[in-house]
Formats: sequence, C-alpha cells, structure tokens
Amino acid sequence: MNATITLDKTSYKAMGAFPRKMSFSRVARVLLVAATTDDKDWKKFLKGNDEAKEVQSFLRERLLGKFD
Repeated sequence: MNATITLDKTSYKAMGAFPRKMSFSRVARVLLVAATTDDKDWKKFLKGNDEAKEVQSFLRERLLGKFD
C-alpha cells in the first residue's frame, strides 16, 4: 500500500539527513504502530519485528532528552 505525505521544507531536509538504512518509511511505519497500540501490543509487536527494534534504537539515540 502506498501513501502520500506532504512535508514542509524543514521536515523534508531532516528526512534527507537520515542514515541510508533508516528510511522515512521505516520510521513512519513503526511510529504509527507505536502511537496506535497499547503497551502490551507494542511489546508483542517489538518482540517479533526486527525493523521495529532497529527504529526504536535509532530514535532513542537521536531523541533522548529532546522531549524533556
């Protein structure tokens, strides 16, 4: 399934700064699941999904302390 997302210039530039293996679509897929599941379902999803584990690790590293 494909979707179109509209970004402003700042977001578009930030998207281009992702490491090569960490595409915007990978991050978006995992963020959508994280935002729409409860803790139990999230942990279950995380256990069975290597991509989600990689994205979680990447986001923890990049976002640690930015939302305090």
